[in-house]
Amino acid sequence: MDRRLDLHGNELQTKQFDWEKSLTSIVGVIAFVYPLTAVPQLFEIWIRQNVAGVSILTWAMFMLFSIPLLVYFIIRKERAMTIMYTIWMGIYVAVISGVLIYG
Repeated sequence: MDRRLDLHGNELQTKQFDWEKSLTSIVGVIAFVYPLTAVPQLFEIWIRQNVAGVSILTWAMFMLFSIPLLVYFIIRKERAMTIMYTIWMGIYVAVISGVLIYG
């Protein structure tokens, strides 16, 4: 075991890298950034009013299968995942609504 000493011979406190804390921070950022991947689809639907190639069935299934996940993360008090799936629910509703309106 390697002991590190300061100039006075006192043992230095070495801080280990906390992987769990770092991963939690990364997941917190991803929870907000990942849903932004749908912005081009929302732009195409709501700004260009173009729903060509957008499957309402696919987006409805995304939403359907995300509901139990959202409930699970709420129950488990997983804040980052709850935020992410809540944002996704809003996106699913926006996409499905746009397809129904412009389709």
